Amino acid sequence: MYQADPFAARKEVDERQARAAQKGRKTSDDNTADVRSQPISSEYSQAPEVKMASGLREMVEDTIKKVNEDEN
Repeated sequence: MYQADPFAARKEVDERQARAAQKGRKTSDDNTADVRSQPISSEYSQAPEVKMASGLREMVEDTIKKVNEDEN
């Protein structure tokens, strides 16, 4: 459970954290590559990114579609 050498234990923890951080960066880089590969119209190129739960996102999209249908 405990290491006899605290310096060796600290080194192991640092290495484990570095691997986890590197793995996290790789995963997030892969995810953003998929999203950013889609073309963006000039109208929305400066718009901030909005992150939300999928259920809330569907509700917002349905509301926008309904409003657009009512206007036409």
